[in-house]
Amino acid sequence: MYDIGGERGYNVTFDVTGKGAEPVAVVINRIRKEINPSDKKDNTYHINVIAETRKIHGYRPQGTSQENGVIYKINYTEYFKPVKFTLK
Repeated sequence: MYDIGGERGYNVTFDVTGKGAEPVAVVINRIRKEINPSDKKDNTYHINVIAETRKIHGYRPQGTSQENGVIYKINYTEYFKPVKFTLK
């Protein structure tokens, strides 16, 4: 978790192996964040999940009832995989 100059959130990093489905979103502490193509480098994803901010006017995090995990999409259907993220 980070708290820098009026913005709080999480830097989420994870690796994906194999040639399966690509992740489309990540959920941490009931906040869902869509994954952008720029968040991926090789097989590693680095996602900045903003929990609260005073820097971006009108920003509201997308809430969800899902637990921590990664969301994959296959043929227009979303699949959720629970993940126990490690806090660093």
